[in-house]
Amino acid sequence: MPKLVKEKIADLELELALKKAVFNKFPDATVTTREEYYSKLVNRNYNKFVFSRSAYGLYLRLHHELEVDYGGSIYIVDILGTANQNYPLIRVGKSNPNSSVYDTIHVLDFPKELRKHKVRDDILNECRIEILDFIKKNPKLKLDETNLEPRLKKLLIFN
Repeated sequence: MPKLVKEKIADLELELALKKAVFNKFPDATVTTREEYYSKLVNRNYNKFVFSRSAYGLYLRLHHELEVDYGGSIYIVDILGTANQNYPLIRVGKSNPNSSVYDTIHVLDFPKELRKHKVRDDILNECRIEILDFIKKNPKLKLDETNLEPRLKKLLIFN
């Protein structure tokens, strides 16, 4: 249904106000045609994070929810880390390359990877908790302890 020009102008002013707020907080931000915002600075200034699980692994995703007050209303703009960045923490793979069975949990060297991307240290303990939970919830899978931190090994012994 067609909008009045007055309504369309109001929509555009709101869109511009949101983009300016994102630019003020994250000057390197980019925006897609679907109005998704991305910034490398989110890795240091995130205020939200999510863990996503699948049958093939565990991943961390950082983002920043920016509150913008415009016209007496509060709008939330979600800014994601670089290019929809997921940080893999666990990969479920095959113990035998010739097999078709995914039967092994491989814990990745996530502390090194997160520091390389300038993710703050406070997230590391949350990652460890999620890793332990993933391992506990998949008792039928073998555990490759190559990159498993010594303190996680000790915690697994007691559980």
